[in-house]
Amino acid sequence: MYKPLNVKSSAKQVNTTSLMAKKGMNLRDLPQLLDPSNALLIKNYLITAEGGLEKRKGLNEVFNASTGSAITMLEKWTDDVYLLGYDSTKLAAYTISTDTVTDIKTNFNTNVTSGARYGDYFFVASPQDNIGRVTFTLNYDGQTGNFATGLVVTGGTSGATAIILEDNDLGATGTLTLGSISGTFQNNEAITDSATGAAVASGTVGFTYTAISNAPQATYLLAKDNRLFAGNLRTDPTAVQYSEVDDGTNPPFTAWTNTTAATAGGKVYYRNAGDVNTLINLGDNIVVGCEEGKWAFVINTIDSGGTLTKVDQTVMYRLDAGMKCAIQTDEGIFYVNKEGLWQLVSLGQSDIKFSDQEALISEKLGDNYFENAVFDDADIVKDDKTNQLIVTYREDSATNNQCLVYNTQLKAFAVFTGWNINKFLNDEGTIYGAGVNDDKVWKVFDGNDDDGSDIWYEFEQELNVGSLWTRKALLGQYIQGELSPATSPTVKFSVYDRDGVLINDKLELQWNFDTEELTLTGYGDSGWGASWGGDTSEAGTVENFAGGKYKISNFQRIRVNISGHDQAPHTINWLSVLTKEKANIRKRNLTDVTA
Repeated sequence: MYKPLNVKSSAKQVNTTSLMAKKGMNLRDLPQLLDPSNALLIKNYLITAEGGLEKRKGLNEVFNASTGSAITMLEKWTDDVYLLGYDSTKLAAYTISTDTVTDIKTNFNTNVTSGARYGDYFFVASPQDNIGRVTFTLNYDGQTGNFATGLVVTGGTSGATAIILEDNDLGATGTLTLGSISGTFQNNEAITDSATGAAVASGTVGFTYTAISNAPQATYLLAKDNRLFAGNLRTDPTAVQYSEVDDGTNPPFTAWTNTTAATAGGKVYYRNAGDVNTLINLGDNIVVGCEEGKWAFVINTIDSGGTLTKVDQTVMYRLDAGMKCAIQTDEGIFYVNKEGLWQLVSLGQSDIKFSDQEALISEKLGDNYFENAVFDDADIVKDDKTNQLIVTYREDSATNNQCLVYNTQLKAFAVFTGWNINKFLNDEGTIYGAGVNDDKVWKVFDGNDDDGSDIWYEFEQELNVGSLWTRKALLGQYIQGELSPATSPTVKFSVYDRDGVLINDKLELQWNFDTEELTLTGYGDSGWGASWGGDTSEAGTVENFAGGKYKISNFQRIRVNISGHDQAPHTINWLSVLTKEKANIRKRNLTDVTA
């Protein structure tokens, strides 16, 4: 009997498993050549060290000043007081313990742009006003004994205590400037210091703003060691001026001389770099970021003929894309400009341009990613708990509306949407964001919604399932993570057909909480039901493993997109697809033009 030949088929099955793009977004390289550690889009997800994706936490309102304008400065002063600039000309204090906003000064000539804490004092910059200081003060009357600075004053009824920093004694009345306050002084209670001071409190502790007549008008402040530095002066936007050394008398930084004495103030320039945009330090070096470059200097003290003299030594000057804003971290200085996000680890030689240890770390986002980005009001914050660096900036908008997220440990990028944040504040690991169109301040990474709104999440990745010139078929899919009852992500597959034409959403599946199977239903809300297995986490999620045998025939390339929106947590750990690689795609449209 005739027996036919057994010819081995060229078709083979391939199982492709992705660990959810551990290396983040890559928009620079060809998507069909990316390995599974890169993605095309990661929106409102945090990349975990294990290679999974965790839906980011949301925003929870802390307070609202209710004037409908941007917050231009948000800084911590004490454990109980934050200071903010808002409503174009105002400076206010938010007291945590009483949940109150108190105006301190309402008639600046322009926005409050920068602030710096120095001990019990806080210094404020507004471009058209002299640098000023904010203090805690307590008025008194009925004085029977003079107070002395440096002593402790005590409330006879409240038991509150504070250190007397200054005493403006007018006779029977006066004002104490206080530091290290413990407790709450009461109106009309007797107050005494630890020597002869005695009077009656006239009111309670309040905030006092004092303009420093000798200080410059400036935009940016930096308190470093025992000096206060001011950048972008109204009389010279390219200059940096610094105060005399704090000698321990109160108040500090009242003198701003410009001489060579070791303790005197001074002024430093590098005019070619343009206007100053940011001041930050890298060790003892003061790094000055400008519009058209950056430079750095250090204040040295030398013995000149037996007299101590200071010398301002420029240790770096560069003409480049400059700096818009910057942050100092344990991994160096991160800053942004029109070219993207940079990391500066150390300064090189002043006259050798490429001697800095510096890198453009956003290069994987491609040359055009920041084409429509504006960093004029950009701000940066670092969450050391998750190693996430967050940059808020404008994208085709008059105000900040985008957040770029960089995991400094995994060196991976993602994006956050839904956050319109003008300024960040990191208070010992707790991050706050201040609004761009209102006077709200939110606690960041708190809760599972954005101030009551859904968080819209999306992940997209190209899957490498074989040679680029063969036909494939999708035979099945599996996904694993942790879901909450209110979470039902949509898993969509887009393909390129045999002609290389993209067909979006060729297959659309829904991953539900209360079933182990993927369902071909598209968008929708999953039913509330009991978990079918796995452990329940503290976040209210349950381990969920789902799969299906939904097919797509005859495609060249394939992409997966996981998306949805809700107010509940979830994580995605891995996705696996089963595909069959078929014969080569028949293409005969190259023309032989050999002579």
